[in-house]
Amino acid sequence: MSIKVTRTCIAAILDGSINDAEFISDPVFGFSVPKALPGVAGEITNPREAWADKDAYDATLAKLARLYKINFEKYDGVGETDYTSFGPQVLMTADERAAVEHLVG
Repeated sequence: MSIKVTRTCIAAILDGSINDAEFISDPVFGFSVPKALPGVAGEITNPREAWADKDAYDATLAKLARLYKINFEKYDGVGETDYTSFGPQVLMTADERAAVEHLVG
């Protein structure tokens, strides 16, 4: 992303104009991203649209979600606030778990 586009995104955050944007929610992680900002195309603001290979994006997103989910399990019920419910919403097969569990440690 160019510095000009980066500055445009930051300016929208700082001046509050980002609040006028329409947002979509990521189905796995739950974060919201603007569909577009003035002067910034939706292909920039939506991570999936920034990837030429949508299947590769989906596979990478699923792998990252599994890694997060396994890592979040270490903190289940630890401390005053249980943050595990804020992790990615992903189901895993035993094979998928085994494939990424060693990466989390």
